[in-house]
Amino acid sequence: MTDQPRIFAILPAAGMSRRMGRPKQLIPIDNQPMLLAVLDPLTSSDITHITIVTRTDIANALSLTDSETTTIVINDDDQSDMIDSIRLALADIQTRHAPKPTDGILITPADQPGQFPDDINHCIAAYHSDPTKLIIAEHDGRRGHPLIFPATLIPDVHAPLCDTGLRNLTHHHAALVRPVPCPSIAVIRDIDTPDDLDQLR
Repeated sequence: MTDQPRIFAILPAAGMSRRMGRPKQLIPIDNQPMLLAVLDPLTSSDITHITIVTRTDIANALSLTDSETTTIVINDDDQSDMIDSIRLALADIQTRHAPKPTDGILITPADQPGQFPDDINHCIAAYHSDPTKLIIAEHDGRRGHPLIFPATLIPDVHAPLCDTGLRNLTHHHAALVRPVPCPSIAVIRDIDTPDDLDQLR
């Protein structure tokens, strides 16, 4: 429906993967690089547009380019944190799309393969039902990703409140948080170390 809030997804994928010892974005998962394994369900979901923030070497290795539904933002600062990539993506979204107050910003990390489009759409439907809430995917009582927050909170993400991470947004606005149960364990499972990778396989 055209009157539904738009959902702009951010996929932060510029990390150096120091705990893994090699670029996580390129590790094969189900016969494709992990970054693409995370991207596929996003492209198959009800998302309006996807912004991928990654490094030049990763973008080149995967031949990532802008398209009608996807924008590539480069972050080559090896000292940056995930919040820096999120802020770069938000600035690009604000410039390109001028999000309305009821539009939603969806965040999902690039090291959580295995999500299904239904997981993402379940969270989007919850946001559409009340675009004032902070939607957080949940599995077996644990919170994970995707996270969707209203565009009205973008200034808070740019502010010192979130300098140490996006988690502070949900703490500061705890009254707005709405957990959404999802059937897939992938919404709470991230791949940080070789042991994590072994367990996934």
